[in-house]
Amino acid sequence: MEQPEKRTAYYHLPGLFEFYELYRVFLPIFREHREYFYDWCEIGSVYGAPEDCIWDGGRAGFGDADPREVLALMQEYGISARLTLSNSLLREEHLSDKRCNALCELFEKRADVQNGVIVHSELLLDYLKRKYPGFYFVSSTTKVLTDFAQFLREVEREEFRYVVPDFRLNTAFGKWSKLCRLQKDKVEFLLYYMTKPEYHFLKAPTLHFRCKPLLQSLLPCLTACCLAFQFQLSFKCVIQLHYLRHLRPIFD
Repeated sequence: MEQPEKRTAYYHLPGLFEFYELYRVFLPIFREHREYFYDWCEIGSVYGAPEDCIWDGGRAGFGDADPREVLALMQEYGISARLTLSNSLLREEHLSDKRCNALCELFEKRADVQNGVIVHSELLLDYLKRKYPGFYFVSSTTKVLTDFAQFLREVEREEFRYVVPDFRLNTAFGKWSKLCRLQKDKVEFLLYYMTKPEYHFLKAPTLHFRCKPLLQSLLPCLTACCLAFQFQLSFKCVIQLHYLRHLRPIFD
């Protein structure tokens, strides 16, 4: 009997630098106790930028973790690290910033997993493509692509591996269903924990979600004495009951 195709939901988690201490505890649990998690869930990447990074700005970062330690942790667990360099107001003189260039030089070095950059500015994109070709690039949701035709043009751009539409396009089900597989594979959906119950997504072999507000809402309950229990609860109950129960991203 032919086995059904396995479909996977990839979650792109925030706080690459801000939540470094959290991930130091969480990632060993995720690797060693997969029975705590649904087998159709995987971590696609962890994204963020450190404090005082002027190339950031679309989604401000406040983490002060050592970038070398952050990179080492992601490489240890085989997770792609994405730098959110989404400042839309950069000028030519900003491209020479030593801190940002040093950060890119460090993260462009790859082991088994390629790292990426979430970018808004065309000026910065052109610069990064020339100077740090080892990255892959993600078109930032801060571009606010609410026109579907404009979004499709962004998807067709070869320089982007993924494109994040504005969340107001999430429920354009008739339009999403008309995309070919190659187009669907380039789309990442930005999900909020207040996503309406009637939201459920198109069938696709893979789906990519951003979950920043959800993870932030869980942080207050993650204490040192019950980390293992809370992560089991969060991924099998909280996420499921708050919105995945009705989104049904891969089962319908």
